[in-house]
Amino acid sequence: IILFLSNSHNLSSIVVTLIITPIVYANILNGLDNILQKKLELSQVYKLHFCTKFRYIELPIIINRILFSMVVCVGIALKAAVTAEVIAGGSKGLGSMLYMSKI
Repeated sequence: IILFLSNSHNLSSIVVTLIITPIVYANILNGLDNILQKKLELSQVYKLHFCTKFRYIELPIIINRILFSMVVCVGIALKAAVTAEVIAGGSKGLGSMLYMSKI
């Protein structure tokens, strides 16, 4: 469906974005769910401002989860981009070069 709605030059970036976004989102959400309740209670007791709580409690967890998901997504993104280029028949990409080498 995406091939019909866009041209072959944009197909690989659209496919990679659609594949990677749920992985990154799930990792960030999982990290925020795993914040220790004691830390959140402590921030409520000391009446920390939202920005302070975000900076010192939530942001380190989010950054770690984003970095982990990016490491995981590099291989998946490369595979998806090459596959999308082969399917779209792009002229100047790694997928088309691999396809031409098989012929």
